[in-house]
Amino acid sequence: MRKGHMGRAEYLLVSVFLLVPSVAITGPVFANEERSDNGRAASAPATSTSAEIATPASRPASEILLVRLGDTTAITQADYDYHMRNADVDDYARLTDGAMSYLVAQRLFELYLEQHPDLVPQERIEAMLERSKKRLRVSTLDELDTKLRLRRSSLEDLKREHRVLVGRSTLIARGEKEGKDEAIVKKMFDADPSAFDNTRVAVRHIVIRSRVYDTPKERAKQRARLAKIREALVSGSKTWEECVTESEASQFRNGYLGYLQRHSVGSDAVGQAIFAIKKGDLSEIIETRNGFQLIEVMDRKEGTRTLNKRAKRNIQLWLQQMPFNEIQLEMERKYPIVGVQPPGPPSHLLDILKQRAMSAPASAPVGNRATRPAHER
Repeated sequence: MRKGHMGRAEYLLVSVFLLVPSVAITGPVFANEERSDNGRAASAPATSTSAEIATPASRPASEILLVRLGDTTAITQADYDYHMRNADVDDYARLTDGAMSYLVAQRLFELYLEQHPDLVPQERIEAMLERSKKRLRVSTLDELDTKLRLRRSSLEDLKREHRVLVGRSTLIARGEKEGKDEAIVKKMFDADPSAFDNTRVAVRHIVIRSRVYDTPKERAKQRARLAKIREALVSGSKTWEECVTESEASQFRNGYLGYLQRHSVGSDAVGQAIFAIKKGDLSEIIETRNGFQLIEVMDRKEGTRTLNKRAKRNIQLWLQQMPFNEIQLEMERKYPIVGVQPPGPPSHLLDILKQRAMSAPASAPVGNRATRPAHER
């Protein structure tokens, strides 16, 4: 019988996506919600999160909620439309889940930057805007805004993108500086040598996917599916090979992921949990914003326990990459992600899709969205 060692964690080892149909929820999203001049929601505090069931055409895209982030802000259809503004009609569906995950991560980071303005020096934003003016051959911000609008963007959008880029580069620069401090590097290594000394574990997994826009009810069903699979594994009523056929990640090599190192896992808490599992043991259900997962450790190879060049390099990379991941977890705790509904097709593709629907045979499916699998209906 396999033992369970891992509790809830915040990381999924692979990104997996599943397309679902859309049901529009519209209404007064937030009573005090600020809006940029293109109608997309700004990340300002709010007092109301009420919504009504309606058709997409009954409300502006900026009032169609897709994902709530606490009671502060949300990802709306307008946000999705903007992000997908250059998507092709034949590609948008397969890109949707990745786009929504990106939008959630970016919005959480924007909230963090609002609380830590020191990460975004204004002079750097102004320098980036000057470069943008030169690149587009304009002399004023008004002219820049006009050019951007021809590309379905705006000056405000560009400033937001610059803020995110500057914030991330500042975090990386701080990590690089810390990585050159021998005292910091040694302290990190001494605290847990196995995290950086090439200690590795071989793992395989079973995944039930989730999308950031899935509702709490849908996520509960997904978790229950994986709980049933785990129960079968622990009781011995099914083998791993039988259970992995239900996995929604790649089933290549029965879900085998190969050898992982602690520093390569995107969350310190998850890394600690995985490396605490003994060979042959099975984790508890791991829940992340991307779904639910079971991990089994198949082998473990100990590292050198020496602070050599490789270990130092691993620490340096960790210091550059980990702050952003940890910020995501911190902000998700403050602003819980609650799915509302999937996005509809990007607005610039609606006419094309309507034309396709009109010309399609009566028996053919309308649009190119995938339907939910039977177990989710």
